[in-house]
Amino acid sequence: MFRFFGGYAIGFFMPSYFGNVYKDDKKLYAGLNAFIVSFCGFVSSLCGGLISDKLEKQGNYYAKAQVCIAAAALGLPCIALCCLVQSNFYFSICMLGLEYLVAECWFGPAITMVLNTIKPENKGFAVGGFLFCTTIAGTIATVLAQYFTNAFDAKNNVEVYGQILVVFVFISYAGSIPFFILAGREYKKFMVLKKLEEE
Repeated sequence: MFRFFGGYAIGFFMPSYFGNVYKDDKKLYAGLNAFIVSFCGFVSSLCGGLISDKLEKQGNYYAKAQVCIAAAALGLPCIALCCLVQSNFYFSICMLGLEYLVAECWFGPAITMVLNTIKPENKGFAVGGFLFCTTIAGTIATVLAQYFTNAFDAKNNVEVYGQILVVFVFISYAGSIPFFILAGREYKKFMVLKKLEEE
């Protein structure tokens, strides 16, 4: 839920940030953003799954949580540089691309931890519950972000867009880390017991 909170904030308010801070580069942003979201997001997701699966096959049952934790930790400085350094469009867009590349690898490992620890007859319900809760968190983020952009008069103080995004993403990414640590510990215990039972 924490990760979706930040993800929705980025998805819905990053265009407002670039559109207001870098007004002369709106068309360029549209094209580059499409590439970043599709290509960098795809590569990140694919690599997150491949890395966590490979490490788990080698006996590291904490690997999936480690990928999720690393994604959050590495994404924070990228989003901060993207949104707080507001003097160079190309620097900001590169930091956004890097953020997608390092931070979007978490979803596959996270959902796999859920699925691997649920009885087969409950997997559909578990995924449905997971997606419902995360979508609610993301929706709350967009409502709050809109409230704060209005409250701080972002239209006339365009630097506020970036500042609000950084705060939201910091709450999101940093807030998710303790829960990924707990999830990783429980997942490791479950998988070790399962392996012992199989033996």
